[in-house]
Amino acid sequence: MARPKAEASPFALGDHPSFVSTLRRYSFECSMLYIPMDFAKQNGLINRSCEMILRSQQRSWKVSLQSKKNDGTHVYLRRGWRDFCIENGLKEGDTFRFELSKNGKVPIMYFHRLQGTSPRSNLVSSTGPYFVATFSRNSLKWSTLCIPKKFAMSNGLIDIKCCKIVIIDPKGRPWSMSLKHKKQCLYIRGCWGQFAKSNDLKEGDTFKLQLIKGRNTLTMNFYPVSSDHEKAVHVLKAGRSHKLAASLADQN
Repeated sequence: MARPKAEASPFALGDHPSFVSTLRRYSFECSMLYIPMDFAKQNGLINRSCEMILRSQQRSWKVSLQSKKNDGTHVYLRRGWRDFCIENGLKEGDTFRFELSKNGKVPIMYFHRLQGTSPRSNLVSSTGPYFVATFSRNSLKWSTLCIPKKFAMSNGLIDIKCCKIVIIDPKGRPWSMSLKHKKQCLYIRGCWGQFAKSNDLKEGDTFKLQLIKGRNTLTMNFYPVSSDHEKAVHVLKAGRSHKLAASLADQN
């Protein structure tokens, strides 16, 4: 009788370190889930190659924890990840949290499903607050993207002075950036130039950023908006078109 109680307690989302992620098509097809670098560094997961246990309320799965050998800038789950997704009924667009409950020779993470969304290709029906924006020359040059004031106020971001924010790209890779204030502008400061290059994005490309509020870190999912129809629908649904053209230089 004692064992079931011990196994059930972690699913209440306790005080263990955790991160939020969203399943991408790339992650499923390549059987790979990237772990945010800040999370990996803070919990000693950098440059490790070992077995890891993933646990849900039903059972446990063995996966491999690996680091990118050529530059060490990415840590990810590899072998066994696709099987984990299939057996837990995960589909593209599902959002979940992993909580690191034990970090030893074989780390253990608990899986918590947060929400299920429609596939990423069906952007209009995706849930969660978001805004539509366009990459400008200044935003790429200065690595600074301003968040629309109306969006920031309606989602409780306006009072946040400075914190870390993770942007999840279309391949499911996490990019650590900073949320900052400059006078009347709330903006995301980070490696936008590298982000755009890695995802084949250029000046003038339209996208949406969808907010996911984590326990310790804000997360935004990045979705390219390709067709004119999608752009028009998003603009109407968001209430207005927000271009992230402002940079630190523009704010002075």
